[in-house]
Amino acid sequence: MMEIQTKRLQLSPIIEEDTDELHQLWIQSSVRKYLWDDLVIPIETTREIIDRNQTALSQFLYGLWGVRPLEQKILIGFCGYWPFFEPPEVQLIYGLSDSYWGQGLATEMAKAAIEVGFKTFKFQQIAASTDEPNIRSIAVLERLGMFREKRQNIDGKETIFYKIEKEKFENDRTNSLRI
Repeated sequence: MMEIQTKRLQLSPIIEEDTDELHQLWIQSSVRKYLWDDLVIPIETTREIIDRNQTALSQFLYGLWGVRPLEQKILIGFCGYWPFFEPPEVQLIYGLSDSYWGQGLATEMAKAAIEVGFKTFKFQQIAASTDEPNIRSIAVLERLGMFREKRQNIDGKETIFYKIEKEKFENDRTNSLRI
């Protein structure tokens, strides 16, 4: 999996050395609220996901990137592609430390992941989902030009599903991110 650089961010494949930083990010109350249904996951769960990520990277060439500001070492977010639900559907996923919210960084990193998904991984469409109360994530998905496909109750939670087709993304002049 390649590294990606945007105007303000560096996205690098998540590796074992990222375990502690990623775990600290994932247990932040604002991140875990929707990512882990507000559970404080043990570090072993983070390790397991990083192991699964390494397998995904070697098998499919896509998985999760860690996100850092340019010229900085601190992990402030993550994004990429991960299988969700049954049967599994590979979806766009992203998350950002709340101290970096409100700066357009979630949109910037997700847009970079979408562009790589279409150009490099040759996806014809990209899906994403979020809990209905997660209005910040919904706003990011809509800024990306994704359309609301459906709403579904999953495990007692209202979930909103979004998609974007390759042609729509490529024809949208606002999606001219260069990586």
